[in-house]
Amino acid sequence: MQNTLLLDAGASAKVFVPTDGSLLSAWTQSSFDDSAWQSGPSGVGYDTATTYRSLFGIDVLSSMQNKNTSVYCRVPFTVSNATQFTNLTLKMNNHAGFVAYLNRTQVTSDGAPPSLARNR
Repeated sequence: MQNTLLLDAGASAKVFVPTDGSLLSAWTQSSFDDSAWQSGPSGVGYDTATTYRSLFGIDVLSSMQNKNTSVYCRVPFTVSNATQFTNLTLKMNNHAGFVAYLNRTQVTSDGAPPSLARNR
């Protein structure tokens, strides 16, 4: 079986730190308009020290610190012939937990609370 890389490290990403629950899960839809969101290379996070800052293409410290514990991140990609794939592998470095969606369907998580809310 041949491996095909769909996204390189540093692929273009869009992020948003929610201030209320108005987006619910709408932001996980492929058709969602994220044009007003912050954009940059993937590698999203914050570090109050300097240990991991070099890994961030988008540093969300000022957006999140003392405001919220969640950030929504969208990294778009297109597959021209999805039938050629039998599975996908997500490689993720995370320290605080994440939930990953693919076209609105939750596909994996690590370190996430049992129920999701924008301020957890």
